[in-house]
Amino acid sequence: MIETVKHLVGSGGPSGFGSRSTAEHVTANCDLRSLTAIITGATSGIGAETARVLAKRGARLVIPARSLKTAEETKSRILSEFPDAEIIVMHLDLSSLASVRRFVADFESLHLPLNILINNAGKYAQKHAISEDGVEMTFATNYLGHFLLTKLLLKNMIETAEQTGVQGRIVNVTSVIHSWFSGDMLQYVADISRNNRNYDATRAYALSKLANVLHTIELSRILHKMDANVTANCVHPGIVRTRLTRDRDGLITDLVFFLTSKLLKSVPQAAATTCYVATSPRLRNVCGKYFSDCNEAWTSKSGSCNLKAQRLWTASELLVAPASTPNVYQTFNYLLANDAMYVPKPRLQRHSDQREMANAQKAFTIESLRTLAKQSFRCLVVPVRLRRAIKKYLREEDDPHIRKKVRQLSESFQEIKDSNLLLPETTAKRLADSMNSVEAKRWKIQTVYGDSGLQYRDGETAAYVASRMPAAYSVCYRVLTEIRRRLPGFKPTRKVNIVEPSQSMQRAGRDLLQGLKDLPLIHGYTSLLSLSQELNKKCRILNDKSERKHELVIASYVLGEIPSLKDRITMVRQLWDLTDDLLVLVEPGTPHGANIISQMRSYILWMENRKLRKKEKAEAGKEVLDLKSGAHIVAPCPHDGKCPLENTAKYCHFVQRLQRTSSQRSYKRTKGVPLRGFEDEKFCFVVFRRGQRPREPWPLDNIKLETLKEMRANRKPEDLEIDYEEFIKTQVVEVPYIDPRAQDSDITDEDEDELEKVEEEGEGTDEDEVEVEEAEEEGSGRASVGGGWGRIIFPPFRKGKQVTLDMCVPTNEEGSEGAFERRVITKSKNPHLHLQAKKSFWGDLWPLTTQQQEITKENKKVDAEWCRPNEDQKWGAWP
Repeated sequence: MIETVKHLVGSGGPSGFGSRSTAEHVTANCDLRSLTAIITGATSGIGAETARVLAKRGARLVIPARSLKTAEETKSRILSEFPDAEIIVMHLDLSSLASVRRFVADFESLHLPLNILINNAGKYAQKHAISEDGVEMTFATNYLGHFLLTKLLLKNMIETAEQTGVQGRIVNVTSVIHSWFSGDMLQYVADISRNNRNYDATRAYALSKLANVLHTIELSRILHKMDANVTANCVHPGIVRTRLTRDRDGLITDLVFFLTSKLLKSVPQAAATTCYVATSPRLRNVCGKYFSDCNEAWTSKSGSCNLKAQRLWTASELLVAPASTPNVYQTFNYLLANDAMYVPKPRLQRHSDQREMANAQKAFTIESLRTLAKQSFRCLVVPVRLRRAIKKYLREEDDPHIRKKVRQLSESFQEIKDSNLLLPETTAKRLADSMNSVEAKRWKIQTVYGDSGLQYRDGETAAYVASRMPAAYSVCYRVLTEIRRRLPGFKPTRKVNIVEPSQSMQRAGRDLLQGLKDLPLIHGYTSLLSLSQELNKKCRILNDKSERKHELVIASYVLGEIPSLKDRITMVRQLWDLTDDLLVLVEPGTPHGANIISQMRSYILWMENRKLRKKEKAEAGKEVLDLKSGAHIVAPCPHDGKCPLENTAKYCHFVQRLQRTSSQRSYKRTKGVPLRGFEDEKFCFVVFRRGQRPREPWPLDNIKLETLKEMRANRKPEDLEIDYEEFIKTQVVEVPYIDPRAQDSDITDEDEDELEKVEEEGEGTDEDEVEVEEAEEEGSGRASVGGGWGRIIFPPFRKGKQVTLDMCVPTNEEGSEGAFERRVITKSKNPHLHLQAKKSFWGDLWPLTTQQQEITKENKKVDAEWCRPNEDQKWGAWP
């Protein structure tokens, strides 16, 4: 009440100034000649008055603005009043990180000093919008752009202060509204950057202003640590009727401002606090404070939290990093999934073998488990080079009937699917006894059921490239990325052979690869028979049977177009015979596709186990068997036993979301209405590897998992402290092609061209990509294929403080058997794993322990028949 009365009467505080003081009043004794100031948002309102007063006191002004015309008008108004003022107008769009970098580069080219930086610009986005960097517009403009601007200009300010002896001043303009926000800042920014479902304009604005306060706190700590002669403070200018508030016109808003008119400030009064903090000699060495009415004031509880400030700074560093700019979603996912700042360091169980404990801890920690378990991607975006190659190919084809052919292609896929479902099929086990008659057959285009697959001519090929290729690419990328993560030492290098019956498809592939550097020599064949003949010829010439083998063999969306089960098995046998290490089978995520994968999985494992038993019997007296004997599953199954979903109403499949390319949006339209900016590609897959499954420690062995009560009792203050610089250096942020945009919005061709331009500017060199791969390989562990990792095969169900996971898990250390389990992870019993469960997605891994767990109501084996009856519908609503 006393503060309100002081505000109304305008009485001065300890500084001698109060709410009725004006900018000219507080700077009356200041001489700013020879000083340079940058003021954002100086074209109107409080920023314009701040610029006018600083110009009056002799400061050189740099006015960055999105509209140069408006900035020139502001410059003219100031010069008409103060003709001797020196004002420089430059372009800057704070919602664009690229624009911020260009502005700083242009400013540095002027070789000017910098004494004062006032981050004043503000935006109130009543309608939900996304910046070009994929971040919600209010947060991007009010905070993230200013964060990067300050970061890039800080070196200049420090050097200027050292050379001139004049202390630099950074002023962040915030608002008392920052106290209105509650909740997890990063989670809310991530949510509203993905879609507008949870968007609230006022809450988003309050969040951005709270971020300004926390930015000031952490920046002041860093400046103190650097011993820099620069201060950083934040100010609340007061409530004033400016263009920012007029953006929210309405009867209620107007009524509120009318009733509170006595509490409102004029623009000169509102600019007083900013000018005071930026220029007053009394505030020398005052840093990290919050000011209101020209006096130091108190922030909200959230606005004074050092831990939240460090967390926000860490997130901001990653969001503005050049390598992260086109991968905002992945960055948010990484931050939320690996947020170690609120989790104390785990404690190990006491064990007699200290060396074993050290090795286990070195391989796995609570924090590393989250990174290693992450296998799914939120939303992939097709690389710039491939998108451009598709555009170029379609332009050269110039087919006027391509939309019709896209529709016909889709209908053909559906016809194949329907016809396959009508065919009587037997299981692989039944076929095992009659395989002698099948072995003599070779896979051929003509089968007993007629033509298998589609005969792609030029028109059908163009339709496939335009509509289906991005989805097929995204699925293959997802599968191969998991292989690289789980088998970091696997690097196929020998050769590349492609089998494609359609000459048109082969030509399209060569066109799409045209211009790429450092590709190995690629050979194309029209059938497996022609490939086998060529390989046998090389083997005879070189007298080397290894020439026949390939380190990686992939059959993507192939088997489903072959109606005959016998022909499918014959083809898979031939593919397996060509495989020296890994065989990857990918099919659509339908019941039919899952059935094909399950049959091929059963047959390969059965066949290799039979061969292994025969070899063991024949070589009973030998100690060592061939390392390539037998086979095991790398992914997705965590075991080599019978599929737990077999003979149930459910089937194992996954989903990959991808951003639609411009060709997909152009040609895949329904009734003239543009499609959404993304699509969900369901898929099933299996990855076989020759040899026996390795035996490795399970991730949760020798790790003590505390309850929430124990964790709080054992927590120490130093466990919560984090050196953000060291944290940034030690984190490896994966940068696969992740959608940087609001996925629900429609994106025009022009938007995509601009996106490609931005991505091209931020695209690293080949050396950079090699460094990222090497960094991943040198990580502190991997999600071992040897055991101990279950697979989340349905979307996690989150309710309150518990998360329910439906998983396929191994039931023994050898990984020879598996089961379907439902596990309920609660925060009170296991906060570490509960945090990981909250961040887990469909398709991720889950760490296990070899210790036998008690089967309770919350952790029990369940019948897959009744689990997750509507996972497909849930996925449709998954952001």
